[in-house]
Amino acid sequence: MNKLKQIAVSLITNPILLIAYGFFSYKLAEVCKYGRRNYDLQILILLTIFFILVIIITSIKIIKDKNNNPRKLTTSKPWKYTSIALIIAITSFYGYNIYKSSVNFGGKLSWLILRAKTERSVEFEHNNFYKYGVAGIFNDINEKYPLPKKLYISNELQLKFNSDGKITDLYAFVYGKNKDGQEKSYLITYDNKSNKITLILDGIVNGDYNEDKLLDPLVETVRAINIKKSYLKNNEREYGLLYGGKRSWGYDTTGLINIYEDGHELKLEDIYNMHLEEFSGEITGYSVSLYIPNKKEEITPCRYNLINDTDWSKSQNILPGENPNNEGVEKPDEFNNPNKLSKEEFYLSNKIGYKLNPVDAALGSIFY
Repeated sequence: MNKLKQIAVSLITNPILLIAYGFFSYKLAEVCKYGRRNYDLQILILLTIFFILVIIITSIKIIKDKNNNPRKLTTSKPWKYTSIALIIAITSFYGYNIYKSSVNFGGKLSWLILRAKTERSVEFEHNNFYKYGVAGIFNDINEKYPLPKKLYISNELQLKFNSDGKITDLYAFVYGKNKDGQEKSYLITYDNKSNKITLILDGIVNGDYNEDKLLDPLVETVRAINIKKSYLKNNEREYGLLYGGKRSWGYDTTGLINIYEDGHELKLEDIYNMHLEEFSGEITGYSVSLYIPNKKEEITPCRYNLINDTDWSKSQNILPGENPNNEGVEKPDEFNNPNKLSKEEFYLSNKIGYKLNPVDAALGSIFY
Protein backbone atom coordinates (compact mmCIF):
# COMPACT_ATOMS: atom_id res chain seq x y z
CA MET A 1 0.00 0.00 0.00
CA ASN A 2 1.57 3.30 -1.05
CA LYS A 3 1.76 6.24 1.32
CA LEU A 4 -0.94 8.37 -0.38
CA LYS A 5 -3.50 5.57 -0.35
CA GLN A 6 -2.61 4.78 3.24
CA ILE A 7 -3.18 8.42 4.25
CA ALA A 8 -6.59 8.43 2.55
CA VAL A 9 -7.69 5.19 4.21
CA SER A 10 -6.44 6.38 7.59
CA LEU A 11 -8.44 9.62 7.32
CA ILE A 12 -11.62 7.95 6.09
CA THR A 13 -11.57 5.34 8.81
CA ASN A 14 -10.65 7.73 11.63
CA PRO A 15 -13.64 7.59 14.08
CA ILE A 16 -12.94 11.02 15.57
CA LEU A 17 -12.72 12.55 12.11
CA LEU A 18 -16.02 10.91 11.09
CA ILE A 19 -17.81 12.33 14.14
CA ALA A 20 -16.35 15.77 13.47
CA TYR A 21 -17.40 15.53 9.79
CA GLY A 22 -20.98 14.70 10.79
CA PHE A 23 -21.14 17.60 13.23
CA PHE A 24 -19.59 19.94 10.64
CA SER A 25 -22.20 18.93 8.02
CA TYR A 26 -25.01 19.46 10.52
CA LYS A 27 -23.83 22.97 11.42
CA LEU A 28 -23.21 23.87 7.76
CA ALA A 29 -26.75 22.84 6.82
CA GLU A 30 -28.14 24.95 9.66
CA VAL A 31 -26.16 28.01 8.59
CA CYS A 32 -27.35 27.60 4.98
CA LYS A 33 -30.97 27.41 6.12
CA TYR A 34 -31.15 29.92 8.96
CA GLY A 35 -28.05 32.04 8.50
CA ARG A 36 -25.55 32.82 11.19
CA ARG A 37 -26.89 32.12 14.68
CA ASN A 38 -25.10 32.18 18.03
CA TYR A 39 -21.62 30.70 17.48
CA ASP A 40 -22.32 28.60 14.37
CA LEU A 41 -19.77 30.37 12.21
CA GLN A 42 -17.05 30.16 14.86
CA ILE A 43 -17.75 26.44 15.30
CA LEU A 44 -17.41 25.82 11.57
CA ILE A 45 -14.10 27.70 11.51
CA LEU A 46 -12.75 25.68 14.46
CA LEU A 47 -13.84 22.40 12.86
CA THR A 48 -12.14 23.38 9.61
CA ILE A 49 -8.92 24.09 11.50
CA PHE A 50 -9.32 20.73 13.27
CA PHE A 51 -9.65 18.91 9.91
CA ILE A 52 -6.52 20.59 8.59
CA LEU A 53 -4.52 19.69 11.68
CA VAL A 54 -5.68 16.04 11.63
CA ILE A 55 -4.79 15.74 7.94
CA ILE A 56 -1.34 17.24 8.52
CA ILE A 57 -0.58 15.12 11.62
CA THR A 58 -1.84 11.91 9.99
CA SER A 59 0.19 12.55 6.85
CA ILE A 60 3.38 13.26 8.81
CA LYS A 61 2.97 10.09 10.94
CA ILE A 62 2.42 7.83 7.95
CA ILE A 63 5.24 9.36 5.95
CA LYS A 64 7.66 8.96 8.88
CA ASP A 65 6.48 5.42 9.68
CA LYS A 66 9.11 3.27 7.96
CA ASN A 67 7.64 0.03 9.25
CA ASN A 68 4.34 0.81 7.55
CA ASN A 69 2.26 -0.85 10.29
CA PRO A 70 -1.30 0.52 10.16
CA ARG A 71 -3.75 -0.10 12.97
CA LYS A 72 -5.93 -3.18 12.69
CA LEU A 73 -9.18 -1.21 13.01
CA THR A 74 -8.40 1.09 10.10
CA THR A 75 -7.40 -1.82 7.84
CA SER A 76 -10.29 -4.17 8.58
CA LYS A 77 -12.67 -4.46 5.63
CA PRO A 78 -15.91 -4.20 7.66
CA TRP A 79 -14.83 -0.91 9.21
CA LYS A 80 -13.66 0.44 5.84
CA TYR A 81 -17.04 -0.24 4.24
CA THR A 82 -18.87 1.07 7.30
CA SER A 83 -16.84 4.31 7.20
CA ILE A 84 -17.48 4.80 3.48
CA ALA A 85 -21.20 4.15 3.99
CA LEU A 86 -21.32 6.68 6.86
CA ILE A 87 -19.57 9.34 4.77
CA ILE A 88 -21.98 8.77 1.85
CA ALA A 89 -25.01 8.90 4.18
CA ILE A 90 -23.87 12.07 5.96
CA THR A 91 -22.97 13.81 2.68
CA SER A 92 -26.24 12.81 0.98
CA PHE A 93 -28.51 13.77 3.86
CA TYR A 94 -27.02 17.14 4.71
CA GLY A 95 -26.11 17.85 1.07
CA TYR A 96 -29.80 17.54 0.15
CA ASN A 97 -30.76 19.88 3.01
CA ILE A 98 -28.20 22.43 1.80
CA TYR A 99 -29.58 22.12 -1.73
CA LYS A 100 -33.13 22.81 -0.46
CA SER A 101 -31.83 25.92 1.31
CA SER A 102 -30.41 27.23 -1.95
CA VAL A 103 -33.58 27.13 -4.12
CA ASN A 104 -37.08 28.61 -4.07
CA PHE A 105 -36.29 30.84 -1.07
CA GLY A 106 -35.94 27.73 1.08
CA GLY A 107 -33.35 29.30 3.34
CA LYS A 108 -30.74 31.96 3.92
CA LEU A 109 -28.47 30.50 1.24
CA SER A 110 -31.09 31.10 -1.47
CA TRP A 111 -31.23 34.80 -0.56
CA LEU A 112 -27.44 35.06 -0.67
CA ILE A 113 -27.39 33.45 -4.13
CA LEU A 114 -30.17 35.78 -5.31
CA ARG A 115 -28.29 38.81 -4.02
CA ALA A 116 -25.13 37.71 -5.79
CA LYS A 117 -27.09 37.41 -9.05
CA THR A 118 -29.19 40.57 -8.85
CA GLU A 119 -27.74 43.04 -6.33
CA ARG A 120 -25.35 45.74 -7.49
CA SER A 121 -23.95 48.89 -5.86
CA VAL A 122 -23.10 52.30 -7.30
CA GLU A 123 -21.05 55.07 -5.73
CA PHE A 124 -23.41 58.00 -5.10
CA GLU A 125 -21.36 61.01 -6.20
CA HIS A 126 -24.11 63.48 -7.19
CA ASN A 127 -25.91 63.24 -3.86
CA ASN A 128 -26.62 66.95 -3.28
CA PHE A 129 -30.29 67.51 -3.99
CA TYR A 130 -29.91 71.29 -4.38
CA LYS A 131 -27.25 70.98 -7.08
CA TYR A 132 -28.27 67.88 -8.99
CA GLY A 133 -31.91 67.27 -8.10
CA VAL A 134 -33.26 63.81 -8.85
CA ALA A 135 -31.28 63.62 -12.11
CA GLY A 136 -28.06 63.05 -10.14
CA ILE A 137 -29.38 59.70 -8.88
CA PHE A 138 -30.08 58.30 -12.32
CA ASN A 139 -26.95 59.82 -13.88
CA ASP A 140 -24.76 57.96 -11.37
CA ILE A 141 -26.62 54.70 -12.01
CA ASN A 142 -26.58 55.16 -15.79
CA GLU A 143 -22.79 55.54 -15.87
CA LYS A 144 -22.31 52.00 -14.54
CA TYR A 145 -25.55 50.28 -15.57
CA PRO A 146 -27.16 51.83 -18.69
CA LEU A 147 -30.83 52.59 -18.07
CA PRO A 148 -33.70 52.54 -20.59
CA LYS A 149 -34.31 55.99 -22.07
CA LYS A 150 -37.96 55.97 -21.02
CA LEU A 151 -38.56 54.95 -17.42
CA TYR A 152 -41.76 54.35 -15.50
CA ILE A 153 -42.26 54.27 -11.75
CA SER A 154 -43.95 51.49 -9.84
CA ASN A 155 -45.71 52.71 -6.70
CA GLU A 156 -43.86 55.83 -5.41
CA LEU A 157 -40.42 57.39 -5.33
CA GLN A 158 -39.48 58.64 -1.87
CA LEU A 159 -36.39 60.47 -0.75
CA LYS A 160 -35.25 62.62 2.16
CA PHE A 161 -32.53 65.26 2.32
CA ASN A 162 -31.09 67.42 5.06
CA SER A 163 -30.83 71.21 5.26
CA ASP A 164 -27.48 71.09 3.42
CA GLY A 165 -29.08 69.28 0.50
CA LYS A 166 -27.43 65.88 1.07
CA ILE A 167 -29.77 63.01 0.28
CA THR A 168 -30.12 60.81 3.37
CA ASP A 169 -32.72 58.25 2.30
CA LEU A 170 -34.03 56.92 -1.01
CA TYR A 171 -36.49 54.35 -2.27
CA ALA A 172 -37.71 53.84 -5.82
CA PHE A 173 -38.82 51.00 -8.08
CA VAL A 174 -38.54 51.90 -11.77
CA TYR A 175 -38.76 49.92 -14.98
CA GLY A 176 -38.58 50.27 -18.74
CA LYS A 177 -37.48 48.56 -21.96
CA ASN A 178 -33.90 48.69 -23.18
CA LYS A 179 -32.85 49.20 -26.80
CA ASP A 180 -33.39 45.48 -27.48
CA GLY A 181 -36.96 45.62 -26.22
CA GLN A 182 -36.21 43.67 -23.02
CA GLU A 183 -37.96 44.74 -19.83
CA LYS A 184 -35.59 45.91 -17.12
CA SER A 185 -36.50 46.85 -13.56
CA TYR A 186 -34.48 48.52 -10.80
CA LEU A 187 -35.28 48.58 -7.10
CA ILE A 188 -33.23 51.52 -5.84
CA THR A 189 -32.27 52.16 -2.22
CA TYR A 190 -29.53 54.20 -0.58
CA ASP A 191 -27.26 53.50 2.37
CA ASN A 192 -26.23 56.86 3.80
CA LYS A 193 -23.36 55.33 5.81
CA SER A 194 -21.58 53.72 2.87
CA ASN A 195 -22.66 56.42 0.39
CA LYS A 196 -23.64 53.72 -2.09
CA ILE A 197 -26.81 53.28 -4.11
CA THR A 198 -28.01 49.69 -3.98
CA LEU A 199 -29.76 48.22 -7.04
CA ILE A 200 -31.84 45.04 -7.20
CA LEU A 201 -31.98 44.20 -10.89
CA ASP A 202 -34.81 42.55 -12.83
CA GLY A 203 -37.25 42.08 -9.98
CA ILE A 204 -40.90 41.21 -10.55
CA VAL A 205 -42.86 44.31 -11.56
CA ASN A 206 -46.29 44.96 -13.05
CA GLY A 207 -44.97 46.64 -16.19
CA ASP A 208 -48.17 48.09 -17.60
CA TYR A 209 -46.26 51.08 -19.10
CA ASN A 210 -49.01 53.50 -18.19
CA GLU A 211 -48.11 57.05 -19.25
CA ASP A 212 -49.46 58.22 -15.88
CA LYS A 213 -46.38 56.59 -14.30
CA LEU A 214 -43.70 58.40 -16.33
CA LEU A 215 -40.50 59.32 -14.48
CA ASP A 216 -39.55 62.28 -16.71
CA PRO A 217 -42.05 64.70 -15.09
CA LEU A 218 -40.32 64.19 -11.74
CA VAL A 219 -36.86 64.98 -13.11
CA GLU A 220 -38.00 68.05 -15.04
CA THR A 221 -40.21 69.41 -12.26
CA VAL A 222 -37.47 69.17 -9.63
CA ARG A 223 -35.10 70.91 -12.04
CA ALA A 224 -37.47 73.90 -12.18
CA ILE A 225 -38.05 74.21 -8.42
CA ASN A 226 -35.88 76.58 -6.40
CA ILE A 227 -36.19 74.51 -3.25
CA LYS A 228 -34.14 76.77 -1.01
CA LYS A 229 -36.29 79.75 -1.92
CA SER A 230 -39.69 78.10 -1.87
CA TYR A 231 -39.61 75.56 0.93
CA LEU A 232 -36.57 75.74 3.17
CA LYS A 233 -37.88 78.89 4.79
CA ASN A 234 -39.30 76.48 7.38
CA ASN A 235 -35.72 75.97 8.63
CA GLU A 236 -36.14 72.28 9.36
CA ARG A 237 -33.33 69.74 9.65
CA GLU A 238 -34.84 67.25 7.20
CA TYR A 239 -37.14 67.42 4.19
CA GLY A 240 -38.92 64.83 2.08
CA LEU A 241 -39.98 64.39 -1.53
CA LEU A 242 -42.71 62.11 -2.81
CA TYR A 243 -43.69 61.31 -6.40
CA GLY A 244 -46.17 58.73 -7.62
CA GLY A 245 -46.80 59.82 -11.19
CA LYS A 246 -50.00 61.47 -12.35
CA ARG A 247 -52.68 61.71 -9.69
CA SER A 248 -56.02 63.36 -9.02
CA TRP A 249 -56.55 65.98 -6.32
CA GLY A 250 -60.29 66.24 -6.78
CA TYR A 251 -61.31 69.90 -6.44
CA ASP A 252 -58.94 70.68 -3.59
CA THR A 253 -56.30 73.29 -4.51
CA THR A 254 -54.59 73.25 -1.09
CA GLY A 255 -50.82 73.29 -1.50
CA LEU A 256 -50.98 72.90 -5.30
CA ILE A 257 -48.57 75.07 -7.26
CA ASN A 258 -48.15 75.57 -11.00
CA ILE A 259 -44.48 76.02 -11.84
CA TYR A 260 -42.92 76.99 -15.15
CA GLU A 261 -39.51 76.05 -16.52
CA ASP A 262 -38.17 79.50 -15.64
CA GLY A 263 -39.06 78.87 -11.97
CA HIS A 264 -42.11 81.16 -11.80
CA GLU A 265 -44.76 79.80 -9.43
CA LEU A 266 -48.52 80.28 -9.20
CA LYS A 267 -50.55 78.92 -6.31
CA LEU A 268 -53.75 77.32 -7.54
CA GLU A 269 -55.57 78.68 -4.50
CA ASP A 270 -54.84 82.22 -5.72
CA ILE A 271 -56.03 81.72 -9.30
CA TYR A 272 -58.89 79.29 -8.72
CA ASN A 273 -61.68 81.88 -8.50
CA MET A 274 -60.43 83.80 -11.54
CA HIS A 275 -60.60 80.72 -13.76
CA LEU A 276 -63.52 78.91 -12.17
CA GLU A 277 -65.82 79.40 -15.18
CA GLU A 278 -63.39 77.91 -17.69
CA PHE A 279 -62.31 74.98 -15.55
CA SER A 280 -64.13 71.67 -15.51
CA GLY A 281 -63.24 68.29 -14.07
CA GLU A 282 -61.04 67.20 -11.20
CA ILE A 283 -57.53 68.60 -10.78
CA THR A 284 -54.94 66.11 -12.04
CA GLY A 285 -51.22 66.42 -12.65
CA TYR A 286 -47.78 64.87 -12.36
CA SER A 287 -47.42 66.35 -8.91
CA VAL A 288 -44.12 66.42 -7.03
CA SER A 289 -44.71 66.83 -3.30
CA LEU A 290 -42.21 68.42 -0.94
CA TYR A 291 -42.96 67.93 2.74
CA ILE A 292 -41.43 68.00 6.20
CA PRO A 293 -41.24 64.49 7.72
CA ASN A 294 -43.25 63.97 10.91
CA LYS A 295 -45.00 67.30 10.34
CA LYS A 296 -47.35 66.50 7.45
CA GLU A 297 -50.35 67.44 9.53
CA GLU A 298 -48.85 70.69 10.83
CA ILE A 299 -47.29 72.04 7.62
CA THR A 300 -49.06 71.59 4.28
CA PRO A 301 -46.80 69.99 1.64
CA CYS A 302 -46.02 71.93 -1.54
CA ARG A 303 -47.31 70.00 -4.55
CA TYR A 304 -45.75 71.17 -7.81
CA ASN A 305 -47.14 70.70 -11.33
CA LEU A 306 -44.80 71.70 -14.15
CA ILE A 307 -46.26 73.61 -17.11
CA ASN A 308 -44.32 73.31 -20.36
CA ASP A 309 -44.72 72.14 -23.97
CA THR A 310 -44.26 68.40 -23.37
CA ASP A 311 -47.10 66.01 -24.21
CA TRP A 312 -47.32 64.80 -20.62
CA SER A 313 -47.68 68.36 -19.31
CA LYS A 314 -50.47 69.11 -21.79
CA SER A 315 -52.31 66.01 -20.56
CA GLN A 316 -52.64 67.54 -17.07
CA ASN A 317 -56.01 68.94 -16.04
CA ILE A 318 -54.93 71.87 -13.92
CA LEU A 319 -55.97 75.48 -13.64
CA PRO A 320 -54.27 77.53 -16.36
CA GLY A 321 -52.95 80.75 -14.86
CA GLU A 322 -50.57 83.05 -16.72
CA ASN A 323 -46.81 83.11 -16.53
CA PRO A 324 -45.79 86.79 -16.56
CA ASN A 325 -42.19 85.85 -17.30
CA ASN A 326 -43.02 83.79 -20.39
CA GLU A 327 -46.00 84.71 -22.53
CA GLY A 328 -45.25 81.91 -24.96
CA VAL A 329 -45.96 79.06 -22.56
CA GLU A 330 -48.80 77.06 -24.02
CA LYS A 331 -51.84 76.27 -21.90
CA PRO A 332 -53.33 72.78 -21.78
CA ASP A 333 -55.68 71.93 -24.68
CA GLU A 334 -58.81 71.97 -22.55
CA PHE A 335 -58.29 75.71 -22.03
CA ASN A 336 -57.85 76.42 -25.76
CA ASN A 337 -61.10 74.96 -27.04
CA PRO A 338 -62.13 76.85 -30.20
CA ASN A 339 -65.72 75.78 -29.69
CA LYS A 340 -66.00 77.86 -26.55
CA LEU A 341 -67.71 81.21 -26.75
CA SER A 342 -65.20 84.01 -27.21
CA LYS A 343 -64.25 86.12 -24.23
CA GLU A 344 -64.22 89.88 -24.18
CA GLU A 345 -61.06 91.35 -22.70
CA PHE A 346 -60.29 95.03 -22.06
CA TYR A 347 -56.95 96.31 -20.83
CA LEU A 348 -56.18 99.62 -19.16
CA SER A 349 -52.46 98.82 -19.18
CA ASN A 350 -50.14 95.88 -19.64
CA LYS A 351 -50.90 94.74 -16.09
CA ILE A 352 -54.49 95.81 -15.43
CA GLY A 353 -57.49 94.60 -17.40
CA TYR A 354 -60.99 93.13 -17.33
CA LYS A 355 -62.33 89.91 -18.81
CA LEU A 356 -65.99 89.05 -19.43
CA ASN A 357 -66.79 85.36 -19.43
CA PRO A 358 -69.78 84.36 -21.63
CA VAL A 359 -72.43 82.32 -19.85
CA ASP A 360 -75.16 81.98 -22.50
CA ALA A 361 -76.07 82.90 -26.05
CA ALA A 362 -79.49 83.20 -27.71
CA LEU A 363 -80.87 84.86 -30.89
CA GLY A 364 -77.52 86.35 -31.75
CA SER A 365 -76.97 87.83 -28.30
CA ILE A 366 -74.30 86.84 -25.80
CA PHE A 367 -74.75 87.19 -22.08
CA TYR A 368 -71.66 87.81 -19.92
